[in-house]
Amino acid sequence: MTLREAVYGLLALAGLVATWYFHISYAMQGGSLTDIGAAARLAFANPISSSLSADVLIAFVAFALWAGPEARRIGMRAGWVYPLLGLFIAFAFAYPLFLLRRERCLRLQRNRG
Repeated sequence: MTLREAVYGLLALAGLVATWYFHISYAMQGGSLTDIGAAARLAFANPISSSLSADVLIAFVAFALWAGPEARRIGMRAGWVYPLLGLFIAFAFAYPLFLLRRERCLRLQRNRG
């Protein structure tokens, strides 16, 4: 494993732990993790949360459009799963995990050729 792969792995783990810490905290305060309307209202509750939410949503859409074709281009299997992980688990987890798998795929190709 390269240093870059390790960093991507640590970022994926941090993205999973950090986002789910707040998901669990929200649920423990009585919030519903399945109420998309409430989540959208809270995500855009004020100018700073709106800015952060728009930032993440736009970056996620760009990632979702790029991940599948990029995975196919480099011969990485199941590229379509990463946008789903971003949608249902956390973008902060799925994106660095995709980058880790991409980096590993490219390294293995370099070592073969």
